[in-house]
Amino acid sequence: MYCQKCGSSIGTDAKFCGGCGIRTTKKANPFLVAAVIFSA
Repeated sequence: MYCQKCGSSIGTDAKFCGGCGIRTTKKANPFLVAAVIFSA
């Protein structure tokens, strides 16, 4: 699996990207990603 933001290779069950630190999900959902970022 690859990070949707930076393209780094990450594990299939990784919670965060090791390259850029963004939270990862099984399928890209921009609304969910934005909600997670703003709630953090």
